[in-house]
Amino acid sequence: MLKIDKDKLMIKYFDEKIISSTKTKKQKFLLKVPRNKDIHFLLNLYNQNVLEKKFFSLKKVSFKEHKIWFNNKIKEKMFYISLIDNKKLGYVRFDKIDEKNLSVSIAIKKEFQRKGYGKKMLSKILNNTELKKYNIWAYTLSKNTTSKKFFLNLGFKSFKDNQFVKQSRIS
Repeated sequence: MLKIDKDKLMIKYFDEKIISSTKTKKQKFLLKVPRNKDIHFLLNLYNQNVLEKKFFSLKKVSFKEHKIWFNNKIKEKMFYISLIDNKKLGYVRFDKIDEKNLSVSIAIKKEFQRKGYGKKMLSKILNNTELKKYNIWAYTLSKNTTSKKFFLNLGFKSFKDNQFVKQSRIS
């Protein structure tokens, strides 16, 4: 097990594949790579966002479709679930556009929204050395001003009306 303690940020690697952990006075915040036991959480979160019209897709996904997608996604290792005190609160996923560009997708359970967890999740993941070599693209719905402000506050630059980019930090 590798353990680094710097400014209360601990990076751990073990069979649960936890990416980072931050302890606050009362809560423990974790980022981890999803496992098979997380499949229902991810499906429910996705479909809830479809119902609330927060995603581009307006079609709910069946478990069968989701399972195929999930098994392909976890192989790419660009997918993270966040937990607080062992409660799953959301995910951040990156999809490869090409050799230098990734798109980001983020979703948080309604009860955890607008509390800073999304910002904490994405900023910790974007500091990952592997991701620094990519331009990260975020796409938002035109009416979703909350998402637009979210990405701008995390250092993304507006590219077009509903497109934001965080430039690679490695040339």
